[in-house]
Amino acid sequence: MTTTTPRRRGRIDLRLVLGLGALSLLYPVCGILTQLFVPGPGFFRFAWAISLWALIGIAWILVVWLTRAARPVVTLLATGAAGAVLTLLVAGIAQLATSGEARLLGSPWAIVGIVAMHLAGGAICGVIAWGLQSATREAPRETPREQPRE
Repeated sequence: MTTTTPRRRGRIDLRLVLGLGALSLLYPVCGILTQLFVPGPGFFRFAWAISLWALIGIAWILVVWLTRAARPVVTLLATGAAGAVLTLLVAGIAQLATSGEARLLGSPWAIVGIVAMHLAGGAICGVIAWGLQSATREAPRETPREQPRE
C-alpha cells in the first residue's frame, strides 16, 4: 500500500505557477550567455538548448507531481503562459540593452512561436504530471464489513 497524500482540490496555486514560470527564464539567460561566450553556430548550442528545455520540463513535472498540485494540466498550462510572458520580457529587455532595438518584440511570428512553444511544453508536462499523480494516488481503503450475528 502506498502512503502518498491525495491530490489537492481547488484552485491552482499562483505562487507555484509564477515560480515554475520563472524557472523557464533559465533558457533565455543561458541562450544569451552561450551567444556571448560560445563562438559560431554548432551542435553544442542545439544540444544545450534541448537539454535545458528537458531539464526545465522535468523540474516542472516533478514539482507539480510531488506537491500533489490541484489540476496539474491547468497549472502547467498557466506556468507555460507565465514563462512565455517572462521570456518575452527578458529577451526584449536584453535586446534593447545590447543592440538598441527589440527585434523579437517587433516580430509577431516570433512572439507566437515562443508562446506556442511554452504552452505546448506546459500541456505535455501537465499531462505527464497528471498521469503520475493518478498512478501514485492512494487507493481508497475498504471499510471492514460487519460479521453477521448468529
